[in-house]
Amino acid sequence: MRQLKRVGVFLLLPFFVLIDAHISQLLGSFFPHVHLASHFLFLFLLFETIEVSEYLYLVYCFVIGLVYDVYFFHLIGIATLLFILLGAFLHKLNSVILLNRWTRILAMIVMSFLFDMGAYLLALVVGLTVDSLSIFIVYSLVPIFLNGGFDYGDMRSDKLSQKKHAWQATAFIGLQQTLPWNVKMSIYTGGMTKRHTLQGYGNGFSMINIALAKDFFNEKLNVSLNYFTPFSGKIRQDQYSAGADFTQRTNMVISVQQVGLTLTWNFGNTKKQFQTNKSNISNDFQEKKNDNQVGGVGTGIGM
Repeated sequence: MRQLKRVGVFLLLPFFVLIDAHISQLLGSFFPHVHLASHFLFLFLLFETIEVSEYLYLVYCFVIGLVYDVYFFHLIGIATLLFILLGAFLHKLNSVILLNRWTRILAMIVMSFLFDMGAYLLALVVGLTVDSLSIFIVYSLVPIFLNGGFDYGDMRSDKLSQKKHAWQATAFIGLQQTLPWNVKMSIYTGGMTKRHTLQGYGNGFSMINIALAKDFFNEKLNVSLNYFTPFSGKIRQDQYSAGADFTQRTNMVISVQQVGLTLTWNFGNTKKQFQTNKSNISNDFQEKKNDNQVGGVGTGIGM
């Protein structure tokens, strides 16, 4: 029965691609003022990582990419390569990605960004697009913003006779979009790895923040609904430090699920008004200039 299910899913893969391809057009007909792109294929691939072996899973990705290339790009290679690479990434990290609903949301955002960026770069290489990177970013990636860093620390102290070196990284990704009825939505998620010091370390963290906001009464009233939570639903504070004559360890776990409602009222006129004021200030330079002009006119008349 399980083998029959795998065969059925394999035969339905082309239809999954076609359905996903036309969801964006359907959404666009209902919401003409919003550009919505469907990437439900990634959701399907995400949960298939726990159903099939790695090799069969990569075959799934190959077939999906092949159909995607034929239908959209009319050139085999771009989507095929990207789906195989992203599929291998998903399968290797499925235990982390499927940890909870927030890690799954983050994985969907990251996969969508990597696929769109990769497809643009490969299309640029093979000559399928002439759009510059700035145009692509403005029209395709503006709602998505990234912030991150990767650094190496080499810490030494001759006085304490200690030294330490370590890598650290931070990564944050966000999505901003204006929904129907001018509702502004933003999703911000990310985290950082373990933070190292000369004598110890502090644990990293990961979080997600979702916000909806709308203006009323000619932008005088702003109503914002905000939700914040760590991926695990808990904030963990694990800190450790040690020296020649001491050892200190701190472990704290705090459950956090935060929902906030903010009302902001803007007093006065929210639109800036500019006006030109005539200066009545006089000075010696202006008076001298006026005297010279009068004297010149008088001399001309006298002659």
